[in-house]
Amino acid sequence: MNVTTQGRRAIEYHYPDEHTVIRCILPPEDERDRHPDESLLKTTYRYNTAGELTEVILPGDETLTFSRDEAGREVLRHSNRGFACEQGWNAASQLVTQRAGFFPEETTWGGLLPSLVREYRYDSAGNVSAVTSREDYGRETRREYRLDRNGHVTAVTASGTGLGYGEGDESYGYDSCGYLKAQSAGRHRISEETDQYAGGHRLKQAGNTQYDYDAAGRMVSRTKHRDGYRPETERFRWDSRDQLTGYCSAQGEQWEYRHDASGRRTEKRCDRKKIRFTYLWDGDSIAEIREYRDDELYSVRHQVFNGFELISQQFSRVRQPHPSVAPQWVTRTNHAVSDPTGRPLMLFNSEGKTVWRPGQTSLWGLALSLPADTDDPDPRGELDAEADPGLLYAGQWRDGESGLCYNRFRYYEPETGMYLVSDPLGLLGGEQTYRYVPNPLGWIDQYGLAGCPRALARAMKRANRNLAKSAGYMNRAWYKFKGSAAHHIVAWDDPRALGARKILEKYGIHIDSAENGIFLKHVDPNSLQPGSYHRVIHTNKYYADVEARLADAAKANGKQGVLDELDAIRDDLLFNRLIY
Repeated sequence: MNVTTQGRRAIEYHYPDEHTVIRCILPPEDERDRHPDESLLKTTYRYNTAGELTEVILPGDETLTFSRDEAGREVLRHSNRGFACEQGWNAASQLVTQRAGFFPEETTWGGLLPSLVREYRYDSAGNVSAVTSREDYGRETRREYRLDRNGHVTAVTASGTGLGYGEGDESYGYDSCGYLKAQSAGRHRISEETDQYAGGHRLKQAGNTQYDYDAAGRMVSRTKHRDGYRPETERFRWDSRDQLTGYCSAQGEQWEYRHDASGRRTEKRCDRKKIRFTYLWDGDSIAEIREYRDDELYSVRHQVFNGFELISQQFSRVRQPHPSVAPQWVTRTNHAVSDPTGRPLMLFNSEGKTVWRPGQTSLWGLALSLPADTDDPDPRGELDAEADPGLLYAGQWRDGESGLCYNRFRYYEPETGMYLVSDPLGLLGGEQTYRYVPNPLGWIDQYGLAGCPRALARAMKRANRNLAKSAGYMNRAWYKFKGSAAHHIVAWDDPRALGARKILEKYGIHIDSAENGIFLKHVDPNSLQPGSYHRVIHTNKYYADVEARLADAAKANGKQGVLDELDAIRDDLLFNRLIY
């Protein structure tokens, strides 16, 4: 047994065998007398020999089972009470179809009764080029994406009966460093401006909004100007570790934030509203959120993730359906369906009925509203407001008070696609230190550190599974442990890797192929992943060394020489030989 303590809370981990992990969350000791019917949150995870999730048993004995094809791709996820999600893949292991809803145990007409059907199309470079979504009541929406040569989305064309108020076509422009310089989405317009960014790529002006920073490059104020109105200024307060400790709205509403020794946010509160939220972490994912109103426990939100993807949520609070009935602790279990990047698309109850869908947002997460005479969100968004998991992109929790999204290490602003502080990794996390990711349709940044393409991780997992099947063993470098991230040996976009990329292109080796990948430790110091840290190898020496070694190998033995040298570099990283 392993116990992780966080303040007054603890999570227990039990390992009955090599393929099973049991996570137990106990209520705080000082609240057990006041809420005696609040139960232990016991979640059981089961994995196969390749480390892939095969079963989750939730508190209340509801079971989710995951079925996979020979390549290890999830093709069916279903509960023992009716919910199911089918997924289809193409030969390149790209998700092409999703069908989610009710799966009856006995039926004469057969199969899944979907409330959600999604279809994905890709271009020759592997980027998402179109998504068609069909939902309940015949609503259908189709979005087509146009990309530039750098893989940035420049236009979104939307059509269909499912479009809500404020939705429609979108357009985006980028500067030479990949930062947004112009955008049009719904009522939100930012025209191209030559002085939009200050030194260090700090955003200083976006439309009618002005941004100010302190000497450490942290955003300290955001001022919105509207014709005929006084400027509205919001203020941000930071500590010496670049952690947000305070926020003051334009109306003077104060919010305070606390963090643990690992830098994870453990509490946020507003004394004026008498609201407080506490967070319990499972590694780098939030396992439980407790909400207090007037110093009394109001609700508990228990979330279960597979990596960065939300798979299930249990929301509990005291309910009294009738004055003649005693109040009791009631729990509702919902299951999530996410897009290829882990962004939640819908939540379903145990029987496969839709209970929540997100409000309409732009490509970069900006909320799209009703016509100009109202600020209310699209009413199609929340069927059950309490079911809202509070997530935008993978690893991002929305803060309603500020409109920002909290990552593990930073805060993201959907209006501009930017972080409020520079990358904690500095240039080791990439040259665009304030940018989110190059393309949110295919990239994720669940920690707020460095973006990661999902295609590379899938390719390595598939290659390892094929290796195990054909040879009876697996490559340690392609095995993903908790706390690790997919790393390109030859970087996909850094200009310092241009020469090495040309060598791969010459011999037809795809940048996202398993041959060009390795899983490395990312942020978790307790990760069992062997080898170097993902965050320390982006150095001039590393890029120069990789290019020189590949060039020599190509000269000596062509494509096979390049493949052999990629394998040798992978071993150097795996066994922490300093080539960086």
